[in-house]
Amino acid sequence: MPAMAAAGARHGVGFGVTIAAMRHRCLFDFHPRFEHCDTVSLLTCLGSRLMISLMAKETVICTYRVRGECEERFLGLLGRHWRTLHELGFVTDEKPLAFRSTEDGLTYVEIFTWVEGGFGQAHEHPDVLAIWEPMEPLLEDRGERPRWEFPHFEPVSLPA
Repeated sequence: MPAMAAAGARHGVGFGVTIAAMRHRCLFDFHPRFEHCDTVSLLTCLGSRLMISLMAKETVICTYRVRGECEERFLGLLGRHWRTLHELGFVTDEKPLAFRSTEDGLTYVEIFTWVEGGFGQAHEHPDVLAIWEPMEPLLEDRGERPRWEFPHFEPVSLPA
């Protein structure tokens, strides 16, 4: 009997039941693609997500200079942005912050934190590119500023 199954049996819980319950209660509600996963695939995916989430993180402050007539279409894409990154495991579980300003034209700021490697993976994933590519024509350069900016920051501890 595999070690994990034996451990489950010692505690009066069958390993298969535990995985099935976990898949149903935790993952299916989170993402339907896990509904039909076998146990090994499920555990591999969970392990990968856990390892990624424990690695170093960088926070990005995204600035989008939106064309006034494109705000509604932009908001539809922005609404999907973090959710898609999160479902793919590229950002932390911390919800993003979003802000809107009309000073010097319509501008949105979105703040979220990448997991280690998430930034690079996002730039290659078709689901993310399907959001970023249609976003670009909805934005405009303004003055000396580009249509969008993505500076990355690391947290610091301030002296007391």
